[in-house]
Amino acid sequence: ILSKSFYFGEFKRDFYPFEIYYKSPVFDSNFNTVEGFVANSGLVFRKRWSRYHMLEAEVLGRRAFGINRNSGLVKLRYRADSFDLILTNGDFVAQYNPENTISPEMNSLSTLLLKNNQMKIYRSKFTSLNFTKRYSARFFLKSMLEYSERSQMDNTTDYYWINFLNRDFKPNNPTNSEYTQEGFATHKSFITQLQVGFRPFLTQSYRANTRLTDWGSSPLLLAKYRAGWKDVGGSSTDFNQVELSYLHNIEVNPWIKMGLLINAGTFIGNKPSYFIDFKHYNGTLNLVQAGEMLASERLVGYYQNFTSGANQRLNVNHYANSTAGSYVEALSFFQFSNLWLKPLLGMKKLYVKEVLIANANYVQNQNLLYNEVGYGLDGVFKVFRLEAIANFINGQFSYIGFRVNINSRIRIGNIPE
Repeated sequence: ILSKSFYFGEFKRDFYPFEIYYKSPVFDSNFNTVEGFVANSGLVFRKRWSRYHMLEAEVLGRRAFGINRNSGLVKLRYRADSFDLILTNGDFVAQYNPENTISPEMNSLSTLLLKNNQMKIYRSKFTSLNFTKRYSARFFLKSMLEYSERSQMDNTTDYYWINFLNRDFKPNNPTNSEYTQEGFATHKSFITQLQVGFRPFLTQSYRANTRLTDWGSSPLLLAKYRAGWKDVGGSSTDFNQVELSYLHNIEVNPWIKMGLLINAGTFIGNKPSYFIDFKHYNGTLNLVQAGEMLASERLVGYYQNFTSGANQRLNVNHYANSTAGSYVEALSFFQFSNLWLKPLLGMKKLYVKEVLIANANYVQNQNLLYNEVGYGLDGVFKVFRLEAIANFINGQFSYIGFRVNINSRIRIGNIPE
């Protein structure tokens, strides 16, 4: 019933040469308004030559009980010290936002307790190839190509546990002021993406013959090009998107830490014909926000939850500001060991930190300038962050909202895969 790894072969210094890992459906079950209750289960085989040099084969099955449908995928992965190659084929569900997906588990709670079905999905029969190459600690390249047949999926159930505010569930196919047509016709898609990362000022040092990298010594500069190629294998996607990002995680001193992200992009030439291919925001915004605010252990996903969760965190509609035009977002986050209110709240001696938040987002096609400022307490009962945030739309005050975040410890030293 529970996930478990089985190891075989002679134990090396820090690994076994063979591993079979069983992914339990108990820990990968969720609910959504399209498929009802869902369970995923998989089997992974790994052959290791060293701890981070391996060949991996994965078979993953998915059972959607609400629509009596089985689906799955097969993944092959070869990982070495400096590169990672992944080939995947399957018939599975995909989220509208392909980069920073919404947690299915958190979406289950949001749907069942608040009648807020935030995760929007479609069916994808696909083959994809992902390649990551790390040339050094300063420079890496990541590429992707995917050929798929994408099909619309619709809500099939209005099941809930709490009739929160007597809400109606939102349709599974989102729209906004730029894209008013609900849903899409089944079509084929061929999409490629190339991303380059560079840390120009990264410093390294040696201690006892061990090389140490100060990841906070340099910003991470990212350049991304994403394109849909029309008529390749019958593909009907046709667009070009470019995006530039500046990310920096800084430990100012032992008592102050901060993070900054500036992200700007646009579509050149043809704009996306399908809402799936728009620029989307708010990947991890749910009933509670899970994960670390400023860091993750993914090579290109540095500050993953920072980029996807901090912006517009009071907006329950993930796709209201999705765009096929130009956009600029600036996100900042500051953490203080002791600032203003801790002594007044009786928390001066507790392991609770104060946080300040300031974010902005400009969407040209919607003539929208969104700002928000907030204050929070991080580390309440060790795992919670409590926040109060005021937002402004085109310079006019909108409202103040409150959020609870979980597992929000900040790591300043980002470690790549």
